[in-house]
Amino acid sequence: MNTFRVVVLSLCFVLCLAVVRAAEIKAPFADIDAYALAAPDTVAQDIPTLATYLAHPAKTDREKARVIFRWMSEHIRYDTDAFFSGKIPDMSAPAVLQRGSGVCEGYAALFEQLGKAMGLEVVIIHGFAKGYNFAAGSAVQPGNNHAWNAVRCAGAWQLVDVTWGSGYVDEKWQFVKKLCEHYFCTPPAMMIYDHFPEDQTWQLLTPPVTREAFTRYVFLRPTFFQCGLSLLSHSDTVITTESTVTVRLGAPTTTQLFARVVQQEQTLPDTLTFVQREGAELVVRALFPRAGDYLLRVFAKPASTPGAFNWALDYQVKVKTGVGADAGFPKIYSGFLQGGLVLVAPFTGTLPAGTPVTFTFTAPDADTILLTNGAQRIAFTKKDTTFSGVLTPTPGLVHICVHSPADGNEFQFQVVLEYQVKK
Repeated sequence: MNTFRVVVLSLCFVLCLAVVRAAEIKAPFADIDAYALAAPDTVAQDIPTLATYLAHPAKTDREKARVIFRWMSEHIRYDTDAFFSGKIPDMSAPAVLQRGSGVCEGYAALFEQLGKAMGLEVVIIHGFAKGYNFAAGSAVQPGNNHAWNAVRCAGAWQLVDVTWGSGYVDEKWQFVKKLCEHYFCTPPAMMIYDHFPEDQTWQLLTPPVTREAFTRYVFLRPTFFQCGLSLLSHSDTVITTESTVTVRLGAPTTTQLFARVVQQEQTLPDTLTFVQREGAELVVRALFPRAGDYLLRVFAKPASTPGAFNWALDYQVKVKTGVGADAGFPKIYSGFLQGGLVLVAPFTGTLPAGTPVTFTFTAPDADTILLTNGAQRIAFTKKDTTFSGVLTPTPGLVHICVHSPADGNEFQFQVVLEYQVKK
């Protein structure tokens, strides 16, 4: 291979790496973010020096706000010791910059001063936020517990929360640095779900939301909006029921969910929830064993994204009676969530032995569905995209197994659901 070709290939490799690395930073701020992250420590000696340095690549008001947001989210840490002890040090912008840490008031002050040094119009907003240790259904206390910012970009006010955009406080009361894009230029109709300004002007909503309405709003987390979800069935955070709840969410086909029932910070068995896609909706069904207060917690992620699901929302569920300790849905396997199946019946996870049960599914992507129970193997009948079969179960387990043409091997079936059969 000649030298020229080696050089060209090497340059191509370097360019490809650069493209991949830039793609890892959220567009359209790739260059701005990279510049902020590469800022040397020496430029943070004072606010004028830092502002001058950060402003260099920024051509618009939004880019100026962004470079501040990204620099702060990387270099300023939340002061958990101060927050939990109540011993709050000086939260002026120069003091926060010098220490490299602060609580919300300090974050907001530093964002304001850096913005003004760049010629931006910035204000600090005080209000109540559904933050650390807030639970769905909790009372929204009078007064303020948080501070964030509004910045004018191209004549329009934008909402920014650098504190929450920088990371979160975990269950060990430690700050975890993790960029959250949701809190940069957050649309007002989204911000109002967890931020309630003392001055209703800074809701940037017409008409403004009342404090009573804010209290009732579902406890939504950034993942809810990032995954394109919408509330279809329950708009209040508190649901009262005898024993069951069915929540319907609008969701793009690129979004996956699962849900859990939580009581007194303990996650209850998986079989108390059942999630499936029904057309343009993701439907969350939940059972509650006995009377009491519960959380119905929903997690979401893009289907194409590997790794864990993220917390999307909570409802508080007040249960009057409950379904009993033994009730539950069938156990879901991953193939069910990925295969486009819709269970029509039965939703009861425990079946009586010796009694005929009719199983019905819709499955647009499947060509065969089998049911296994001990020595029994039953192939479902198919009409259009609906599959049905009847089983008189024997004690043990019932598995629903699906074959899709995409699987290739005609003998390759995937277990998608599991029922238990009791004597």
